[in-house]
Amino acid sequence: MFKKPLLKPVAVPKSEGSKAGSSIKKPLSTRGLLALVGAAILLSLGAGYFFGRNSLQDGGDAENASDKVRLKPGPWGELEYVPITIAAPDEMLKVRGVEETKVQWFFKGMTRADLDQVLDLAGESGSSRATFFASGPLSQYAEGTVLSPACDAIRSLSERARIALFQKLAVGKQNAGSRWEFQSRFIDTFGDFGVGRSAAKTVEAYGVRDGKFFLTYCMPCVLRDIPDPKEKTGVLKTLTQQRSMLVRLRVTAKSDVNALVDYWGRAMWTNNVRAILRSLQKRPYGGALDLAELLPPLPTSLLHSYPVPQNSLAGPEVVKNCSWTAFNFFRDPPDPGYSDAHYVLGKLQTDFYPIQGDPRFGDVAVFLTSDQIMVHVATYLADDIFFTKNGDNPWHPWVYSTEADLREEFSFGLPAGQQLTIQYFRNKYY
Repeated sequence: MFKKPLLKPVAVPKSEGSKAGSSIKKPLSTRGLLALVGAAILLSLGAGYFFGRNSLQDGGDAENASDKVRLKPGPWGELEYVPITIAAPDEMLKVRGVEETKVQWFFKGMTRADLDQVLDLAGESGSSRATFFASGPLSQYAEGTVLSPACDAIRSLSERARIALFQKLAVGKQNAGSRWEFQSRFIDTFGDFGVGRSAAKTVEAYGVRDGKFFLTYCMPCVLRDIPDPKEKTGVLKTLTQQRSMLVRLRVTAKSDVNALVDYWGRAMWTNNVRAILRSLQKRPYGGALDLAELLPPLPTSLLHSYPVPQNSLAGPEVVKNCSWTAFNFFRDPPDPGYSDAHYVLGKLQTDFYPIQGDPRFGDVAVFLTSDQIMVHVATYLADDIFFTKNGDNPWHPWVYSTEADLREEFSFGLPAGQQLTIQYFRNKYY
């Protein structure tokens, strides 16, 4: 699936950040962090099927699910969830459009000789490297090298060589549109979508494994090598799966409703939250409430839905990426400006501040590498649960995600031993 870095690398003075390759040892100052985020945002920002407000009633499969998870106790109350996996509807899968796309890779700041050295270090022989580079057009520019290799040449590379090349491709935002990343376990579910073993092996031949994830920049090649149209659709449906969860809040006669309202009641929806929590507490045995009932209108309407195609006749297209989602969490209507880099910078400086204590519901979570590269933005909910939109790919729905899943999903290409850190921002006015 498509996934692109939200922001570009930014050099950080040693006095305001950690050394390269090490974790952050002390909080950044407010001015330093805002300057860092602002500079990074200016470099690059750009990283339905509506479920509605449906309460999960007591009893039934959700109540008795063996994989139900209870969150740690906290000011958010008693939360539990059932993990789910959601895949894009067939009507959204543009199979022919993907298949006919030209495979074109951009290697930022690299020359033909640099790429040859990368493959040499990966163990590719001289003849193999020569065949690979001769398989398609190659152009060198001041910014880097553009290469359009043939599908059979890509497939003939060793997995080690593909890993080396893909790590270089991850540096340039120009490759975001051709990046497909999915959980490796999805390979075992191809049969559920009518995909045979041969087609599944074709997918594996064009990608690489990275921990629990599988990555490829060659999806057009995958589809071209699969002759059956139904299997092509099945492959895309399998790979568009996203992990999410059904989250519930348990309320009983002993629950401290005022404390729950204090946590979940933010902005202008506090009275609504109080009313529904008190109504549930009045039941003889309380009950379990779908967390969507407590969220503001925008995230409630977006949860587990896919972006509706925008009509160009209705005005400029709004990029609904992770920053648009996180910064508009409490807004009604949403502010389209949060898709613009300069606008986000201005709002961070005037309307938000970095927090050093524990996060709370609605805080903006910024995921950073150890050298202060911002790679993702999400909204904190409770414990380790976030509301997120991973990139602006129309095949990525809005979902709930755990901190561990987000860290892992956005950690591809990090040096061994490095981990993402999180800095939280809070709006001054709610």
